[in-house]
Amino acid sequence: MFDFHTPKLPKPLNLDLALLNGGGSCPSQFYGQTHDEQDVYVRYRGGRLSVQIAEKPGADPISAEPILSVDVGPTLDGTISQRQFCHYFGVTVQGVVPTETSPDADRNTDLSGQTTYLRAYLDRITLETSRVILKVCTQAFPNAILVRPVLDEKFRLKELAEVTTDVTDDGVWLIDGTTSVADIKTCPSRYVLPKEGQLQIHLRFDLWKWPRPRSSQRSCEFASQDLGRKLIVAGLRGMPKDEEVAFSSFQISTQFPTSDIAARARLSVLGDALKAKLPEAGLKQVNLDTDQVVATFTRPLDPALYQWCKSGPNRWLEVTRESGDGPWLGVCPE
Repeated sequence: MFDFHTPKLPKPLNLDLALLNGGGSCPSQFYGQTHDEQDVYVRYRGGRLSVQIAEKPGADPISAEPILSVDVGPTLDGTISQRQFCHYFGVTVQGVVPTETSPDADRNTDLSGQTTYLRAYLDRITLETSRVILKVCTQAFPNAILVRPVLDEKFRLKELAEVTTDVTDDGVWLIDGTTSVADIKTCPSRYVLPKEGQLQIHLRFDLWKWPRPRSSQRSCEFASQDLGRKLIVAGLRGMPKDEEVAFSSFQISTQFPTSDIAARARLSVLGDALKAKLPEAGLKQVNLDTDQVVATFTRPLDPALYQWCKSGPNRWLEVTRESGDGPWLGVCPE
């Protein structure tokens, strides 16, 4: 449930390039050339970095076997500056590491191993259970304050405001290590910035702001037509109002010095407390043409979603088909 990630760098490439350009985010991409005029392509997305060099001048580097392909960053991370790439992975341009030109580079992921990152994505969480999760988080850090960003007309940070657990924004921060909003370091575009002595936990759940289902029901409509019966599926808009239920991913993220054993221990305790609120449930996958169970498995499941499935007939967590002419498959609790 909780994914602690401490980056571990590979051996340096000890590679000197004739030129290197690029940047961006999700992915960050760099384009360069060796002194032998072989093109170079670098890509960083989802925590994975790859470096490819064309086999000969004029060839496409993307078709070449990577000289480096490594999972180094945390889940879904996708931003690195040119200087950071060169510094972390042993690359120079004309004999030197490029100077830093990105104004946001200090907010990119620290891949040195001195910082540990926590990313948790709690899947299929209802609005009801999101409040329970938020309360568990605040109880785990009783001296922390809960703040939300107040934005201006250009969606840039105007100020931080202290809030309670009945927040209706789609994202808040739980800040441990201060009792004052004024003591929190901020940025207009990224809102809350790391600060020594503080543990800043970002909690994001879009149903706080948009509490109705937003996913399309077209596949459900096709399945209902093919099967000749109405299917009730969680998380889709357009379901009968008394049978509608919404869910979304509850995201928890933070970072702390790798040497801070106490912070890791406290976050681990929080993870254990959340596991108790999301017990594992037995699920089955059913061929909806034949009503035959084709697979069973277990996974953590929101208790409110479990009760929704059990409270009426023909209710499914999801309905899919694996191919265009394959059978419709439904997933529900056993």
